[in-house]
Amino acid sequence: MKNKLKAILFDLGSTLLEYENFEWEEIARKGMKAGHQFLIEIFPNVPPIEICAGIFHQSYTMLSAERQEDLKEVNFEEIVFESFRKMNLPAEPELMRNFIYAFYQPISEDVAEVDGSSKALKELKSLGLKLVIVSNSIFPAYLHLMELRRFGILPHIDGMVFSCELGVRKPHPDIYICALEIAGCSPDEAIFVGDRFEEDIKGPEDIGLTGILRKKPGREYPEEMSNYASCDSIKELKNMLGLIVDNGKLIT
Repeated sequence: MKNKLKAILFDLGSTLLEYENFEWEEIARKGMKAGHQFLIEIFPNVPPIEICAGIFHQSYTMLSAERQEDLKEVNFEEIVFESFRKMNLPAEPELMRNFIYAFYQPISEDVAEVDGSSKALKELKSLGLKLVIVSNSIFPAYLHLMELRRFGILPHIDGMVFSCELGVRKPHPDIYICALEIAGCSPDEAIFVGDRFEEDIKGPEDIGLTGILRKKPGREYPEEMSNYASCDSIKELKNMLGLIVDNGKLIT
């Protein structure tokens, strides 16, 4: 890094918060069960849960297949709209939003903080660094805001970029560029921290960002990962970066 460090960009899932406490199939099953219960209380003749789950899966598969090559993101609201249409349910904004809340509730309940993330972010923030979250997620940002508040992370964050809102997902360069604009710095004044090699190390590297891998236990990484910096916890970042503080301000 040629210039003084001004910002750290963070992935969210498995870096600051852990969402994968169950397999994704089980996570989706829990969400569908809660979402179906919400629907059946309003529309008693809604199809059985197995059929509803199949329709939602079909909608997601169709939308993601159309966009995968260009790294365009699918928004869960689009999946709900398409699935409601197939089930002849009214795609009214308030109804869809309430369904999304119901679907996401059991998913959110299983989310956990990763190894003292809030405390580590507070310390980094106190050094005058800009902290920005950059996350691939099909779920609307307002759902993640609830979790960030719950775990005390939100007060330390200067901005967020969610793929479902920007329209592209990591490793598309636009998502990193957007985060840098929020941080108000150039690539050589920031680093990226995340748990996936392509999205959080190689993608940032392609636009001049230095990446640090937060190693997720049990995940396999390519051999070339040994050429890059890594840590087991973001609590290690301060020492890794050689951050020196004088009177509460970052000086190196």
